[in-house]
Amino acid sequence: MSSCPTSSGDCNAGVPRADHREEPGLDLGTLELLDVLTNSHLVNFEFYGLARLRTGISRVTIHAATLHAALLVLDRLYPNLHALKDSQLAQEYLLSVGAQQFTADLATPLQTGDLVLIFGADAGG
Repeated sequence: MSSCPTSSGDCNAGVPRADHREEPGLDLGTLELLDVLTNSHLVNFEFYGLARLRTGISRVTIHAATLHAALLVLDRLYPNLHALKDSQLAQEYLLSVGAQQFTADLATPLQTGDLVLIFGADAGG
């Protein structure tokens, strides 16, 4: 006699088996984020002006290998940021890597411990 209380005696009836589980589809954004995490570094970001207003935070540390990868992550974490437009830096922002140079080159590589400042383009203007 089965110890299973179901009428069929199969306690696993209706429970999907692990080897028949459907995998969720990966959209382009998810695939980009997976690529972002490859060879990534822990990078610190500080937000000023419009960027702080849109994210609601002043500082965050994320994993990224390039500025482009970092902005993909930040736009995913903070949907109101809108740092990327057509895979370019949105015109309302300025980026400073290491507080030494401003850049719009999103291929700029990042290293562990780097500090990237994100300013509204009208900051101080």
